[in-house]
Amino acid sequence: MIYYISRNILWVFFKICFRYRVTGSENIPARGPFIIASNHASFLDPPAAGLITWRKVCFLAKADLYNNPLFKWWGTRVGVIPISRSSPTLGAIKGTIERLKKGYIVALFPEGTRSDDGSIKDPKGGVGFLAAKANAPVLPVLIKGSDNALPRHAVMFRLRPIEVMVGKPISERMYLKENGECDYKSFSKDVMDRIRGLSDNED
Repeated sequence: MIYYISRNILWVFFKICFRYRVTGSENIPARGPFIIASNHASFLDPPAAGLITWRKVCFLAKADLYNNPLFKWWGTRVGVIPISRSSPTLGAIKGTIERLKKGYIVALFPEGTRSDDGSIKDPKGGVGFLAAKANAPVLPVLIKGSDNALPRHAVMFRLRPIEVMVGKPISERMYLKENGECDYKSFSKDVMDRIRGLSDNED
């Protein structure tokens, strides 16, 4: 209940303040688990990514945020998964895989942190690992304009448009090696290349 109340409030807020729109929504799976993998340049990116679907989306967030009692109360109820950015804990990884195996959607940012200049950086290997272990496809997503609406060091947001472009899902089966194991590094790199490709197609 708390999740959908929060989602509806954010939807109205994003539509009014940022003229939020989604293109490529036909690529979003209607059922089953998948990973939303997006570029990251602003604090607005998590809700921007999660609003592409009416289904519940679980997010990974810095464990430090749970030091705030209000965030801890809210995050626990909406399905936020706490994780240490410097050294991801086994519990967080296990929890993410378990949620995917139960059919949930998980949103994450393969770059690991926000971009300083808005450009798309090289990924860490986590998205490929999680997708392979949970047998879940990855949905490449490009968020445009969030860095203008709320720049990295800004205190207040600006009334700038935010567009989310959704690519076609990528199956982990495409990256199986001869021994049956997944090439996590190549998988993660291709995810970021697909995200960059969405920007190229728009241009």
